[in-house]
Amino acid sequence: MFQVPAQAYDGWIGRYSTHLAGALIEFAGIEPGSKVLDVGCGPGALSAALVGRVGASNVYAVDPSQPFVEACRQRLPGVNAIVASAESLPFPDGDFDAALAQLVASVKRKSADVAKRKSQV
Repeated sequence: MFQVPAQAYDGWIGRYSTHLAGALIEFAGIEPGSKVLDVGCGPGALSAALVGRVGASNVYAVDPSQPFVEACRQRLPGVNAIVASAESLPFPDGDFDAALAQLVASVKRKSADVAKRKSQV
């Protein structure tokens, strides 16, 4: 889990996030108005691109890092960003039209468990 300022992350892994977000959204076939979960949102790069596609009120974002969730909230008013781990998502099964994760698998110890839980929500 990252406990660094969002700006530090933006210059490290985050420098790829903005460029990849649009391609991921297209690949996933996210339609306007869909309710979408960003798993491992970091400071909000993928969430920002999702806002452009589905609207802020349809974007939910989770990350275990409090500084990243705070940055996501500040950068993207209206996005429902909460502190939570990918392994234990606090949503009922079938709650979202899609759940996306970008640049997350490399920092998760139980990537298979995360993928399974993502497919349930």
